[in-house]
Amino acid sequence: MNYNYIYFLGIGGIGMSALARWFKREGYAVAGYDRTPTPLTTTLQEEGILVHYEDSLETIPAEVQQNVATSLIVWTPAMPSDSPQLQYFQTHNYPLHKRAEVLGWLTRGYFTIAVAGTHGKTTTSSMIAHILQQSPRSCTAFLGGIVQNYQSNMLLSAHAGKEQIVVVEADEYDKSFLQLAPNVLIITSLDADHLDIYGSRAQMLETYETFVLRLTETDTLILRKGLEKDLPTDRIKANIITYGQASEEAMVEIQDMQKIDGFSTATLSFGAGKGDILPVSLGLHGQYNMENAAAAVTACREFVEAGLIQQSLKSFLGAERRFQYWLKTPTKTLIDDYAHHPTEVKAFLTAVREVYPAQHITAIFQPHLYSRTRDFAEDFAQSFAQVDELILLDIYPARELPILGITSEWLLEQIPLEAHLKSKITLLKQNLLAYLQPRKDLEIVLTIGAGDVNNYLPALKELLG
Repeated sequence: MNYNYIYFLGIGGIGMSALARWFKREGYAVAGYDRTPTPLTTTLQEEGILVHYEDSLETIPAEVQQNVATSLIVWTPAMPSDSPQLQYFQTHNYPLHKRAEVLGWLTRGYFTIAVAGTHGKTTTSSMIAHILQQSPRSCTAFLGGIVQNYQSNMLLSAHAGKEQIVVVEADEYDKSFLQLAPNVLIITSLDADHLDIYGSRAQMLETYETFVLRLTETDTLILRKGLEKDLPTDRIKANIITYGQASEEAMVEIQDMQKIDGFSTATLSFGAGKGDILPVSLGLHGQYNMENAAAAVTACREFVEAGLIQQSLKSFLGAERRFQYWLKTPTKTLIDDYAHHPTEVKAFLTAVREVYPAQHITAIFQPHLYSRTRDFAEDFAQSFAQVDELILLDIYPARELPILGITSEWLLEQIPLEAHLKSKITLLKQNLLAYLQPRKDLEIVLTIGAGDVNNYLPALKELLG
């Protein structure tokens, strides 16, 4: 690429920051804007990347303003259309490209493993990256979360040139994944989401169909068992491998799952005769995480020896904000999770209840997007049966304006008190700590959501600890 300067609009986004790190490590001059400081933007600054928080022309570096042709502007659709900087770059004919386009450029020509699906992308791609990074092959990875083993969302391969394996998340938002050309594609789930973009699940599936039909005879499609009915498998040229639970008759089966010494263990059985087996241990909880592991192992078996795969899975610490422990004492536990779709929320809470069957669980949930709250209200209403107490914070708007009548209070009315759930309340997030401060009965406290609820974790840890 014939650029000297790379400028990011929305540099604090998890995908954007991974690209920023890649360009910085490749020797480019990198800078960017984001709305508010976060631990991630602070880390970028510590790595030598210029980050500012004022959307004005004065904060654009002089080098970028003086060199239009050699300054690449990378932007995210989350940027508002009336952004002064975005409008400046548009009207002054800068090379202006979305994050997904740039990721497509960087990965094209390399052997690429991509992970798509409504849920599980970050954990599965992070597992793959960790397995490869612990092997002689290593990899370059652009991830949608901070992997705790590396404290980064960007990994660099030990190999240069075309020997690299690249691992990426294939994000369906804004149809971004259509910019990618993977050699191995994993699809973990196809629940409806991003209906603000697609309008309906049927339209979302049409985009997935476009994606998978681009795969060639030399490519591999790894599918969660059951998703075949949603895709035109008779027209897909790639080799298809399914994975799932033992009862589902998948090509890769998860058998005999149990908990031993704090680990989730299972036997993965491969092939038609199921004679090829691999016992695995995983430090993450929940059936869904073992399914993620099955997909990751299936993608890596061609490149990594079985013993190294086992060691890597056992040492995998997970991605931040995915079942992440912030406090773990004999009497108090604080766990954070990024779940923001009702299927994710229910799976996470089911896993927590499996680990803590008798303890009092308090869930603090911050809905993400007015449109998602509206579109999946009925499903959200059924997601909290495993907790004893629900604290529902105000909706995190992200890129959206409010929708009349769609509020946390509206959602709370639809959530029934049943099973474990005996208490529910809505709170403004600024009142959360004052509400919890006098509580002596707190045992298991969960923060859930894709907004900024995680900003309260240090204070919650102090309050509980």
